[in-house]
Parts: sequence; C-alpha cells; structure tokens
Amino acid sequence: MSAAVASAGGLRAANGGRFGAFLRAELAPFPGRFGRALRISILCMLVVMVFMAFGMPESALAAYLVFFASKDDAVTSSIDGFVLMMLIVLAIGIAFVATAVTLGSPALRVLTLALLVFGGMFLAATTPLGPAASSVAMILAMALTAPDLIGYPQLIETAFFWILPVGLVPMALLIFMNLVAGRSPTRLYRELLRERFAAARAALRGEDADGGRVLTLLHEGDTRSADFAKMIRLLHLLPTPRLAQLEAMERLSMRLLTALAARPLLAPAAVPTAPPGAAGADARQHQQAAVLGRCEAWLARPSRRRRDDAAYAPDTANPAQPGYPACAPEQEVDQVLGELERVCAGEAAAVARARGEAPPAAGGGLLAADAFSNPDHSRYAFKTTLAVIVCYLFYIAVDWPSIHTCVITCFYVALSSVAETMHKLTLRLIGCTIGAVLSYAVLIFGFPHMTSVGSLVLVIGLVTFISAWIGVGSERTSYIGLQIALCFFLATLHGFGPTVELDVASGRLIGVVVGNLAVAVFFISLWPVSAEGQVRRRFAEGLEGIAAVLAKPQSPAAVARAGDGINRAFTEAQDAAELVVFEPARIRPSRERRREAARLVALADGLYVVGAQLAQQRLRLAAASAETLAAIAAADQARADALAAFATHLQARAPGAPAPGPLPALPAPPADTLAFAARTDEHCDERGRLYRVFDAQLRELLALARPGDLPTPENRPQPEPT
Repeated sequence: MSAAVASAGGLRAANGGRFGAFLRAELAPFPGRFGRALRISILCMLVVMVFMAFGMPESALAAYLVFFASKDDAVTSSIDGFVLMMLIVLAIGIAFVATAVTLGSPALRVLTLALLVFGGMFLAATTPLGPAASSVAMILAMALTAPDLIGYPQLIETAFFWILPVGLVPMALLIFMNLVAGRSPTRLYRELLRERFAAARAALRGEDADGGRVLTLLHEGDTRSADFAKMIRLLHLLPTPRLAQLEAMERLSMRLLTALAARPLLAPAAVPTAPPGAAGADARQHQQAAVLGRCEAWLARPSRRRRDDAAYAPDTANPAQPGYPACAPEQEVDQVLGELERVCAGEAAAVARARGEAPPAAGGGLLAADAFSNPDHSRYAFKTTLAVIVCYLFYIAVDWPSIHTCVITCFYVALSSVAETMHKLTLRLIGCTIGAVLSYAVLIFGFPHMTSVGSLVLVIGLVTFISAWIGVGSERTSYIGLQIALCFFLATLHGFGPTVELDVASGRLIGVVVGNLAVAVFFISLWPVSAEGQVRRRFAEGLEGIAAVLAKPQSPAAVARAGDGINRAFTEAQDAAELVVFEPARIRPSRERRREAARLVALADGLYVVGAQLAQQRLRLAAASAETLAAIAAADQARADALAAFATHLQARAPGAPAPGPLPALPAPPADTLAFAARTDEHCDERGRLYRVFDAQLRELLALARPGDLPTPENRPQPEPT
C-alpha cells in the first residue's frame, strides 16, 4: 500500500469521527516508508557527526536540508542534490557581493534583502524550480542578515565561507548515500506496476467491492511513473525495448483500473454479469488471475534478453469461455488482459499499440505562461517578502537575535492560498509543540549525562527517524514530521556537542512561532486567496478533459493518457476542497458553494470512469454500420457539449473571475437512450446501458449550474429502469 492509499484510508476514518483510526492509518507502514525514513535518519546522523567533528556551525540547517532534498528514488535525489549545490554556491556569491556593497548602509541592506527575497519567491511561484528557488532566497536572507548576528565586521567574510558547508556537505553525503544504498527508479517503476496489478487482481476476485483501492490508485495517476521512466531513459538504465514494455504496461494498467472502477457504478443499471458458479465463470476468473500473475512475475524477474519473453506467451491451450454476454467494462478487461499477455511476450506491435504515441513536449520558456499577467504570483512574493522584513526588523528592534529563526520559518510556511497556508500553519504549530517537548526533554534529562558526540548522534538519529516516518507520509500530516525535525535540530544543535543552554533553544523555538504567525497575519490580511478558485479551475479542467475524450477518442492508449490528466485535475481539486475549512469566515465559500463542491467530488469519479468506457467501447465499434457510428458520434458530441458548457459556467463562478452574466445555455442530455436500446445493432444495447448511467450523473451535474437547484435525496434523478 502506498502513501496515497494510506492517506485515503485515513481520510475515511477521520470523516467517520474516529481520530485514533485516522492516526493509525496515517502512521501505518507502506512499501518503502521504513527504508526512506531510515536513510534520512542515517544521513542526518552523518551530517551531525561531520559538522561536530570539524567544528562547523549551523549543523541544524544542514541536517534539515536532508529532509528537503531527499526523494523516493536515488536518481532524482542525486540530481536535485547536485542542482541545489550549484544554486547554493551561486546564492552565496550573490549574497557576498550584496553584503559587501551594503555593509555600511543598513537601509540599503534591507532594501536589497527585500528585492532578493521578492525575486526568489516570484521564481518559486512561476518556474519549475519551486522549493529550490525559495531555498536559495532563504540562503540569501541568511547571508544578508549575518552582519547583525555576528556583530564583528572582520568576521563576516569568514562567516560566508562557513555558510558554504551548510549546503554542500549534506548534499554531497546525500548523493553518496543514494549511490551506495539508494532505490533505483527501475525497481520503483516495477513495484508501482505490480501494486496496480495486485489491486486489479483483488478487484476481480471481489475483495475490493466498493472500488476504494482501485480509485485511490487511479487518483495517483502517472506522475510518479512518468518521472521514473524519464530518469530511466535519461541514464539508459534499461534497454529501449524493455523500457517500452514497461511504458506499455503502465498504459494498460490504467485502462484496467478504469474499467474495474466502472463495474460497481454499472451494477445498478442491470449490467449482465455471471452468476456465482455459472458455467465458464470460474474458468474466466482463473484465466484473468493467471494473466495478472504472469505480469507480476515478469515485473519481479525481468529478463534482459528478449528471447526469454517467450516464457510469458499467452496460454492458448485452454481458453476460457465466458458463457454470458459481457458488459462494456468486462469487454475492456478482456481486451486489456489480452494486450498484457502480448506485451509480456515481447510482441513489438502490441507494445507500440499499447504504449501509444509519446505526448508532445511541453513548450514555452522557464516562466509560467501567466507569470506577469496573473497578479497572484507577485502578491504571493510580496506577502512573503513583507513577512520576512517584518520578522527581521522585529528581532533587531527588540535586540533578540536568538529568534532569528523567524526569518527562516517564513520561507517554509508561505503557500499560495490562505487555506494551504493555514493548513500548513496548523500542522507546523503541532509539530513545533512536539519538537519543543522532545528537545526540552533531551536538554534536561539527556544531555547532562552525555559525554561524547556519539551519544548526541544516537539521540538525533532516533528523533530523526520518528520525524522522517511522519514526514514521508501523506500531505495531511507530513508537515508535522518536518516541523518536529526542524524545531528539534534548532533547539539541540547550536554548539559543537551536547549542551544544556535552554535560553538559546527557547529563543529559536519562539522564532519559529513568530515566523508562523507573521505569515498567517499577512496572508489573511492582504489579498487573501481562497482555495475555491483552484477547486473550480481544476474541476473544470477535468470536465473539459472528459468532454474531449467523449467527442473524439483517438486510440485506447490516448484515452488512458488523457485519463491521467483528468484524474490529476480531480485529485488536486478534491485536495483543495478539503482545505477550505481552514479559511477564515470572511473568505470561506458559502454553505451552498461547499455543498456544490461536495457533489462535484462525488460525481467526478463516476463521470470519468463511465465516460472512459463510452470512449473505449466506441473505439471497439469499428465494424459497426455507418449509421450506428454516426448516431454514436452525435450522441457523444451532445454530452461533450453539455460538459464543456458546465465547465465554462464553473470557472465563471470562481473568485476573481469576470462577472458571468446570464448562465450559458446548458443543453440537456439527448433523449436517445431508449433509441439506442431499440436498435437492432448488437452493439447498441450495451451502449444504451452506459448512457443511462452516464446521463443520470450528468443530470445531477447540470443541476449544480443553478444556485438553489441542488439535488436532494428526495428529488435526485434516478437511473431509468432497464
């Protein structure tokens, strides 16, 4: 089970009011969690040992950078670590020049600090650099504020040289650790596909009746697998034909999960299924399980020689006879399993067909398309800069330099919307409290009995492992782990060995709280951005994707590839909708809009999986009559137009959008369901069933276009009886 699966289970438990069950689900182990937490813990121990042995300052920040740069696979971690090393050297060079120029003028130094922080945060919001740009801005801020902390101008140059190891040493150790004991992207790619096939096999056996695990894997999408494939291709970790097979299996696995997710939705529409114990049903299930078992075996022991793929050739000796008319999802499952057998056997035509054409490379430059047209980016950078400057001036004015951590905290707390910022603020305050309790316990009861750096390193390793275990989980709780580590490091690692100075630890912890509160105040007071706009934009993108798939499906692989973008949009919308409760009342969406978002969440999955089955079945009807194909194209286009019109209406009601004016004309679903069922063409009867289920959900969606006309249990449209 992956982090997303654990997160989904935790959400269901939380919604049921069982907080203990929610925590157990969030902290439950999943493949890779223990190993990643252990690697982070060992790396932090090594960083502390090196810094203590050579007497280098700021070991707390150096250890925390390991959390920031550590990724799931070794290649990505190593590349990110190397890039961060280059950026840190560049940032130190810029900061050295800026400090030398502004050293004699505090006002000019504050202005330079503001400009550099604003530029770094603007790049973090508008470029793929993201957190790396904000980290560079943090290093620039640390360097420019160093003269106030050091107090002796002659030591400033030495301080700048000591800042370099803060970034270079942990990143060098990170790269070394990943080269020695990191997880290969090839292995992670195979494990991800095996997890999908295991979930599919469980669903086929009826062990996932509600489709929860299948839907969770669909929501994860192909983002991680695409990153793995990119790294494998970049470093030539696999032969090109073998990588093509993995990519083909990736596409087929998403098609399989989509078909299985549609089965529970189609059951109320009287879809014909095999009764338990029916002739051929057991043989069919056995054959399906055997195919998925061979796929998992192929992934577990992949051969480097293509001629060995013949061992995974399709078993044609005893083909299973269904013995009953299969519905559209069953037809899709049969087709996908047949393609999987041929892909495992190494058939080049099957691999090319299942893999499909590669998506076009993303165009454009480094900056986002709306970098200068969207004021939210510059406002985000300005609010973060203002929080940093106010925190800096505050600890200078009160002559309390030990709370300088408030400036560092601002860079890690600031997020685009108020809901995200308040959510992370809540998690960070919880983590800060836990980290403070742990650090004071160690300072009072542990450090007085420690006589060497080795004892300190063991304590650091234990607390780091606990923090990393939480930090590598879902985003609902991961920031608690990161904040526990940051507070514990700042409170205990401010010397060159075990220390019992509580005033320094208290000052650093208070600085963390001050930074969190400063960001919260400015992000709520100045141009507050509600998460509702993101919810509506992402839902609209997903609905437009379904409309495009319905209107003109290109190929089975293209439909599956489009499904990745649709699922990603719906998942981001759902995640943003869950954070609305953290917004202050004056910008929180009304009760009506929250009800609308809840209905959108409930309808999104059903519209996609049934719409995907409509598109895939249409591609299988190449042998149907021209009249039937024309009628299907017209019916699908009408439904696509209805979805596109609703998406336009949805975005028009987003905060900050232009006044929508009159509602766009939203055509009702065409009344052709019974007409399809009455046709003599053998393919139309099943399509009529698909239309009934899809149209029932589409009616609910269209009802959301008119405020106050929300469906209730009493008036909600019901599927037509067959």
